[in-house]
Amino acid sequence: MQESESLYVMQWPNRAEPLIRKGQSRPMNWAAVLQEKEALFVSSFGSHELQVLCSAPTEEEPWAYLEGRRAELTWAPRECADFTQFSEQVEWVKQGISQGDFEKLVLARCAAAHSSPDLPLTQRWRAMRDRHSQAMGFAYYQPDLGLWMGSTPEHLLQWESGEGRILAMAGTLKAGENWSNKEQLEQSVTGRFIEETLTDLGIGFHVDALQETQYGDLRHLRCEYRFEIGLSRLPALLELLNPTPAVAGYPQADAMQALKSSISFDRGAYAGVLGAWKDQSLQAWVQLRCARLSQYYTWLYAGAGVNSGSDARKEWEETQSKMESLGL
Repeated sequence: MQESESLYVMQWPNRAEPLIRKGQSRPMNWAAVLQEKEALFVSSFGSHELQVLCSAPTEEEPWAYLEGRRAELTWAPRECADFTQFSEQVEWVKQGISQGDFEKLVLARCAAAHSSPDLPLTQRWRAMRDRHSQAMGFAYYQPDLGLWMGSTPEHLLQWESGEGRILAMAGTLKAGENWSNKEQLEQSVTGRFIEETLTDLGIGFHVDALQETQYGDLRHLRCEYRFEIGLSRLPALLELLNPTPAVAGYPQADAMQALKSSISFDRGAYAGVLGAWKDQSLQAWVQLRCARLSQYYTWLYAGAGVNSGSDARKEWEETQSKMESLGL
């Protein structure tokens, strides 16, 4: 890939001002990124090649630049899976679980909506941030990935001064619904994967008590892992963590093989990784609750973790709720 111009807008939870950078992007790996003085990065789902924007001056009018890129994007969305197709996928996953092929698989889908080119991106951004100030907001254009906007509640890894934190978050319910064994199992699988990964690397950890967190009208189960780790060991940990069972499935290798061989759906940057390495501090987040934008369409993405207790209709409704929660 030749170097090409990108622009990122990223705003951490409860921060008044976003971080904005514009410049030349290039593919790098985690080890190379952490040798930079500053870098903003994004990747597609399941990829360990990061498209990285290295130190660059602040863009004075980022939204005008992003609007210009949107005006150039004239693609129309391809046909998206309907409920019948999605239901068939859920049953296929449950059959694989009963056969011992994997324990959990995350199905993702997209939905396309017409979008007026007269609706400014700044208006969308402000409305999204008003709804989800507790999440990490992002809007970016990267030539290989396109134009994306979203607000994710889930960090993959945060690190500063030798202290690391990983969030295990899975299970989704609306207000008034009660947690069942299905959601608790879904979340516990993600936690087990994180514990196995840290243990395999010889990293001791402390885990917070399981609790509920709110994202708009949706509720999730979450717990956070805290540990000490040196900078030199971060690349190995990041490669092992990506993608977690919360976005791919478990076991990781079996889940990814099943998704690649049997589920023909290109997620693009959805459920990939994005964030920043700045001031010797790492913020790596999972790109959830997001949309790919073009001049006339908004392409929304969402996923649902399928395990032995899943019901196709409820999983479909969960993905619909996630798409609507973004407000784009």
